[in-house]
Amino acid sequence: IGFTISVINMKIGLLESRLDPVINDLLEKLGGLPVDFITFSGQVIPLRSDYRVVVDRLSFRHTFLQEMLKNHSLNGCYVINNPFSVAATNKLVEIKICSNLGISVPKTVVLPDTTEQDSLGEIIDDLDWQKTIQEVGLPCIIKPYNGSGWEHVYRVNSEEELKDAYEKVKHRHVVLVQEVIQFQDYFRVFCIGKKDILF
Repeated sequence: IGFTISVINMKIGLLESRLDPVINDLLEKLGGLPVDFITFSGQVIPLRSDYRVVVDRLSFRHTFLQEMLKNHSLNGCYVINNPFSVAATNKLVEIKICSNLGISVPKTVVLPDTTEQDSLGEIIDDLDWQKTIQEVGLPCIIKPYNGSGWEHVYRVNSEEELKDAYEKVKHRHVVLVQEVIQFQDYFRVFCIGKKDILF
């Protein structure tokens, strides 16, 4: 009876495109539970909702959604994935963690975005493209430090291509320039519940 009552009171929100295949698999597994696709417009803060659980597969790339889900979480909703973790981790943090654990990482140079370069001119020197290329080699990869889904990721083969790619990325992002790793096999690995590994 307790289980039945808890299921009846559990409203689940999904934050993802309705066309996403993972979400459709999840909907199938959830069976008859009350599930909604979440939408937002102007929101009253503190945010109120009757969702008990929100499955989030979208906010990692949208600041507005990140803030809305933090509010849901602080209101007692279980948000999966943790909406606060996106502010605590990025590719720079991940590189440092891997390096400290003895996991190999590509050689990496960090470049500022335009806003910071303009406002911190006396603190941030002009970019030394030759030094960057000496560090990571050519060809190399240039991408946002907190990007995902291969957005704004460029493989470049020369200093000119590197400068051109930087012009495309620098207006909104701190930028990483990384050594190209030639791999034979590529795996995406998920860890579920801190114990089950899924390739």
